[in-house]
Amino acid sequence: MKRLLLLLPLLLACNPAPQETVDPIDYSPEPAEEITDWDKLILAMCLTESEFRPDAVGTQGDLGLLQIRAIYVEEVNRVSGTHYIHEDAFDIDKSLEMFSLMQEHYNPGHDIEVALRYHNKAAWYRRRVLDNLEFINRYEEVRNKLILR
Repeated sequence: MKRLLLLLPLLLACNPAPQETVDPIDYSPEPAEEITDWDKLILAMCLTESEFRPDAVGTQGDLGLLQIRAIYVEEVNRVSGTHYIHEDAFDIDKSLEMFSLMQEHYNPGHDIEVALRYHNKAAWYRRRVLDNLEFINRYEEVRNKLILR
């Protein structure tokens, strides 16, 4: 009997009690949610402006993800009746809201060229955003192929 008691832990370790069965984890990705060309433009602008860093501070008082200046915030407040402050540009949601309000007022048709002109008139900026937009389009193409495999 003493010998059985000594062997009992070893027997239990080798033959554990049946465990509750658990379904295996499904690692297959969810189907890709399609993003619009407008969404891709915003991503390209964020990449160009701040490399997606919401805490970015530019050399000319531009803040946040979209490098929004104080005068931009003032114009958003004027055309939309809102009360944003410049530091709201550090908040991703508020930064995107301000961009959206400005675009809805001046560019309701979501024309890419108009959007770029209202955000930054510089030719180098337009070229860089369009290059980044092309990169994002290629990325999305590959991403969708990976997800559909």
